[in-house]
Amino acid sequence: MRILKILFCFLLISLPTYSSNAQSQLDSRKVYEVASGGVVLIKNGSSENGSGFLVNPSGIIVTNYHVIEDADSLSDIIIKFKDNAVFPCRAILFKDPKQDIAIIKIDPTGRHTVLPIAPVGIIQQGEDVAAIGCPFGIEFTITKGIISNLMPSLKTPHLLQFDASINPGNSGGPILNRFAQVTGMVVSRFEAGGRAQNINFAIKSDYLRTALTANRIMFLDSGLILDIDSVSLRFRTAQDSLLNAIEANKIVQKRTQDSINKINEAEKAAQIRSQDSLRDVVEAEKLRNLDFQLSVQREREAQKRLQEIERIRLAGVRDSIERLSVIDHWIPRIIFGYGNDMGTFQSKRTPESTYSQLQLMFGYRPSVREGATRGTFYALFGTIGLLSPPAVSQSLRQEFPPDTSFLNGPDSKMFEEVEIGIVIKEFFRISAGVGNQGFPKYSPNSPDNLFYYTFSAGFTIHISIVDIDLLTTTRFGGDLPVMQVRAGLGLGVRWDFGKW
Repeated sequence: MRILKILFCFLLISLPTYSSNAQSQLDSRKVYEVASGGVVLIKNGSSENGSGFLVNPSGIIVTNYHVIEDADSLSDIIIKFKDNAVFPCRAILFKDPKQDIAIIKIDPTGRHTVLPIAPVGIIQQGEDVAAIGCPFGIEFTITKGIISNLMPSLKTPHLLQFDASINPGNSGGPILNRFAQVTGMVVSRFEAGGRAQNINFAIKSDYLRTALTANRIMFLDSGLILDIDSVSLRFRTAQDSLLNAIEANKIVQKRTQDSINKINEAEKAAQIRSQDSLRDVVEAEKLRNLDFQLSVQREREAQKRLQEIERIRLAGVRDSIERLSVIDHWIPRIIFGYGNDMGTFQSKRTPESTYSQLQLMFGYRPSVREGATRGTFYALFGTIGLLSPPAVSQSLRQEFPPDTSFLNGPDSKMFEEVEIGIVIKEFFRISAGVGNQGFPKYSPNSPDNLFYYTFSAGFTIHISIVDIDLLTTTRFGGDLPVMQVRAGLGLGVRWDFGKW
């Protein structure tokens, strides 16, 4: 039974080594299985199609500039995944016609594969690569080849040469190594009047990483297929420990056999020897048991080391996923408003008592999970506006006695306000602050401006980048004798910037 256990240990130890040898070559079936879900077909509204690939779960896609340059508008650019999910292009984040790189954005997909970009310096001439794309509109095909040259020309240091078969429509698609990392993006092939075959070019991953970093876009670089060589190295380390334990066990077995022989000899000599001889045999048996216990302890320590290696690897993967799931939002907005100055409600409102204003907002929404749509955020509001002459006349009539005389007549007056507040669920706004309004002089020493406090409440309808506001502002205190109210409607645009 002990011999069977030893043979089983040898078989178990040898498995990682064989797996490592099998993984030294690119497995095109495995690469396609794990990576094709992140490759896309790009239609630009013309007869020409291209390819691309997803690099960030928020909907960031990398492709060639020439794939999208002929599109008349964003609505002409349509993105299709292998599972037939179709998305419209929402924005073009980056264009580089010289190096033929473009970065576009769609709505977050959530369920599609994000392809990692190979780190700088790991691409090697002669290594296997696979190209996935949509040649001539034939969706999501794969071809296999090798990297032929890392720099085919000094004039184009950003390109590498490979020989996997490509055709029109592969442009913008990835070429991947055996770990399913993007080592390049297909850009062109050399035809020479039909005489050249499989002389193709791709943009190196180094330049793709530079473009993404310059635009503050996070991306992955760990392979989708496990690097079995590094795991095998760890197993071989454990293998050495187990072999040492097995060797120690052999020594224990030999000592055990020697002890058994001594016991047999002692039994034969017991008849003619004294009790003192038997004591030596008992000590030898104790030594054998101690050696066996030490060998079992060594085997347990080796198993603990293997479990610790696996725990560290899983913790690293879990930390990477958690870092990609939290977003801070910075929300700038500009909006133009128009409405009625309703005064104090204590007297009849003057007709055509209107105002117009331009308001700037800068909001901040704390970290939220990716995919959250309607969140509460804090905001700072700055407003500059203009009261119409009827509105100024209304204020004069409501704020001062009828017999008050003014040195200058009622005309349009500027007002400025600063408020801080909160927007709940991107729908209900509450804010408060201070303001300053121009006012006609009623004596040589009277102030040209009146200071007051403000309180605002209203509703916001947010559609894409457009905001529609319904806002009521109450002015009170300070230099104003009586509280005044104005209400109006605003229309503007805003942007959300996420920080990963």
